[in-house]
Amino acid sequence: MIRPLRRQGKYPDREIDCQEAMEPGFQGIVDCMIEAGWTRGEVTRSLRRLVAADNMTQKENAKVEAQLAIARAIIAWAGLDDRQISARMCGLINREGQSSVMLPGIFEEVPWSDSITDYDRQNFRVYCQILDACADDASIEEMAELILGIDPVLEPVRARNAVRSHIDRANWMVTTGSKYLFAG
Repeated sequence: MIRPLRRQGKYPDREIDCQEAMEPGFQGIVDCMIEAGWTRGEVTRSLRRLVAADNMTQKENAKVEAQLAIARAIIAWAGLDDRQISARMCGLINREGQSSVMLPGIFEEVPWSDSITDYDRQNFRVYCQILDACADDASIEEMAELILGIDPVLEPVRARNAVRSHIDRANWMVTTGSKYLFAG
């Protein structure tokens, strides 16, 4: 069992207390791994990799959250309220829960430009849905079928290419492209 905090708030020895509270459980994991046949070096390297992977995940999550905040600001700037956005997003799935047919005007490869294109304007909602889906850890197949209307079973390469292209452009829209939206 992990010992609770000695006191609330910040105090000089808080990190040391955290280490001391974690040590019995940590040592138990190491001992179990060694008993299972792993070497101490393998366990140590694996723990370092797990910490590094967790740090990377936290950074990526923060990046996606920042992109979503920008996308939400753009949506607010466009004057759409939550009901309008939900109604548009729900249009991707019919009343029986089936995905809609291929969306008209969706390209496998997004037309690329260093400024906002007509395609970007027409598919802004798609970019927002793609970013939301990425934040929810949706699979490429789910995004292809539910957002772009491409059947990933029948057209796996096209589905993968289209989703990747739209993810790239959506990321561009919330980083570089957003300055064009707010510039007069």
